This record gives sequence, C-alpha cells and structure tokens, in this order.
Amino acid sequence: MANISWFSRITWGALLLGMLILIAAPLLSKIGLVNFRASFIGLAIGGAFAVIAAVVAVFGLIRPLRDQGRLNTLIAFLGGLGIAGFLGYMVLSAMGKPPIHDISTDLENRPQFVSIAPREYPDGQPFTDAQRKALHEVGYKDLKPLVVSQGVETVTNTAASVLEAMGLTIADVDAATGRVEATESTFWFGFKDDLVVRVTTTETGKSLVDARSVSRVGLSDVGANAKRIETFFANLSSALSKEG
Repeated sequence: MANISWFSRITWGALLLGMLILIAAPLLSKIGLVNFRASFIGLAIGGAFAVIAAVVAVFGLIRPLRDQGRLNTLIAFLGGLGIAGFLGYMVLSAMGKPPIHDISTDLENRPQFVSIAPREYPDGQPFTDAQRKALHEVGYKDLKPLVVSQGVETVTNTAASVLEAMGLTIADVDAATGRVEATESTFWFGFKDDLVVRVTTTETGKSLVDARSVSRVGLSDVGANAKRIETFFANLSSALSKEG
C-alpha cells in the first residue's frame, strides 16, 4: 500500500498541478493580470509538471503495484504524456512558421488601417521590409487576393457580415471606398488580432479583395493571421455565391 500511495501522490499531484497552471496561465493573460510572455512561461512550467508526472508514472508501472495502483499510475502516465505531447506539437508547429505577425495578401501595397491604430514595435522593427517580405513569401506564398464578380459595395457589406459571423468585432465599415476593419480576441489568452479588408475594382469590372491581419503582441503569430484570412476568404466566397 505504501508504494501505491507514494506513486499516486507524486504522479497525480504533478499532473493536477500542471493542469492547474496550464488553465491559469491563459486565463490570467486574458483578464490582464500577466503579459503574454509570463503566460507562455506558465505553459512551459505546466508542461514540465506533466512530464514529471509521466516520468514518475513510468517508474511506478515497472514496480510490483496492486491492480488499482497500477491503473491509477497508468492513467496519470497517459494524462501527463498527452499534455506534454500536445504542448510539444504546438512548439514544433510554431517553429515551422516564420517569425512575423503582419500578414497581407498584397506585400507591395498593404491594406491600411484607418480606425484601428497599427501595431507598433516597442523594441524597434526586427526586420527590414525586404527581410519581412522574404519570410512572408516562404511561409505564405499561396496566400493570394480573392477575385469576385460582385460590386465593391456589395462585397464590402458582405465582408463585414461574414467577419461578424466569424466572431470578430467590427470597428469600421466604409462601403463607398471598400474598407472593413475588425478585431478578433482569441478564446484562451484573449490576444487581439486586427484585420483590415480592402475591396477595389479590377480592369474587367470585378472586385479584388485584399486582406491584412496583424497581431498586437508577440513576434510570431504561429500562422494564426494567415489562417484567419484563408477562413475569411472561404466564408466570403460562400456567402457571395449564395447571394448570386
């Protein structure tokens, strides 16, 4: 019984503490009590406790425990391994994305924010424009503008409706000039990303839709801004096709 009690306390204590930290870190960031760097440190600490739980559980599984103790240890091992594996996957995914947070379908003439203040670099711009464009091309070379047949005003108003349906908060809509600005707050951390949509008329009379999405914190966005634009374009195309 002593063996069962010792391993149960260590494995479950480490696992539950890790889970608590993993829940608290993004929550404290969302309500503004800690900055995003502190919340990421919290994730690392929570992950470390999950690894500790899994490692201790391994030693428990190779010891002659009773059936109930072995089951408890196995559950703790799987829980710790699952959490550590998920965090490891997130880190590897982040490492595979370029360290930029300002994503646009037009790199030469990026859509400009009017109502929302653009993101500033408190520590100075880490890349030259040429370096940023090169990173953008490598990471998001398939991100292109959307061409639709409807007029500018129709596309702009539909774009605003689509963004609102996606959960973004609309900051400004100017159908006459073809501009929509909106902000999205992430569920867990409460990070805010700003999006501006620009709609212009092509030489053939169709509408060209460009979008730019910018994160307010961090150097890398882990691909979130590009994914947001791709989702928006897909939803916008679907909405416009239904309108005819």
